Amino acid sequence: MIHLNTTFYVHISVRSVFLDWVRSTYIPEATASGIFTSPHLMLVEHSVEPDMLTYAVQLKAENALNARRWHDEGHGAVMRSDIMKKHPQKVLFFSSFMDILPL
Repeated sequence: MIHLNTTFYVHISVRSVFLDWVRSTYIPEATASGIFTSPHLMLVEHSVEPDMLTYAVQLKAENALNARRWHDEGHGAVMRSDIMKKHPQKVLFFSSFMDILPL
């Protein structure tokens, strides 16, 4: 089991557009792929820059290889590229793949 955590830095001027995109496009298409379940959208309570907001999207996957393909080469990569091209320097991201360990 793996979690894909993508942290987005979003300029406040495109906050609404970003939230609409992540709720109506990014998360639904990730879960529709059949690779991901249990989506979460979170606002991180600290900011890197004064005019930037930080959001985290977490998705759970059974198969790390499929998750990486979707994220790095597949539809996930295309969608993130599109939003960054539409809003240069206003939407940035980084992703982490995390193994879920037993307690």
